[in-house]
Amino acid sequence: MLKTIVLALVALNMGYANRIHIKDPIKGVLEEARLISPTGILKQKGNGDVYLDISNDYISALYPIYELRFSTLWERAKLSYPKDYTPNGIGAHILVMTGKELKERGVWYFIKECNQEYGFSLDKEGYFSYEGFDAKKLHVLIVESEGLLALRKKYGLKDFPNNRPFHICTIYQHLYEDEW
Repeated sequence: MLKTIVLALVALNMGYANRIHIKDPIKGVLEEARLISPTGILKQKGNGDVYLDISNDYISALYPIYELRFSTLWERAKLSYPKDYTPNGIGAHILVMTGKELKERGVWYFIKECNQEYGFSLDKEGYFSYEGFDAKKLHVLIVESEGLLALRKKYGLKDFPNNRPFHICTIYQHLYEDEW
């Protein structure tokens, strides 16, 4: 019982973001992103998550543009790379399927489409808001891909993982209570 209460409090405090906000574009972000190859290789993690491995330029080339946009020292101090953009992380990617939803459909193996190339197109910019203890905005590029949609349908899944459009995480902007 105590374990359940603790897990519920942790979940509430994490402020899971389930709604995307479309924003006015930051000058130069989409323009720069459209210069990067809009293709990736399908991969699968040990936990079953399937993702499109794309160029890390979607993060490294765009970070300086965000720094210019959030130009004050205070604002710049609140920017950070996405959590998967580390030496041990998977880098820039597009989540295609979660291991959980595959298991719910009875898929307990690595999918055969791994290592195939898929294309996508950049649609617009947006962000997810996370409220709570570690309040932040996760800036994203919304992408469209008929190939990835068809792949999800082949496995009997809804259009998007976690009911969010396909997207590329580009930067975290950490927020503080006085900014709400």
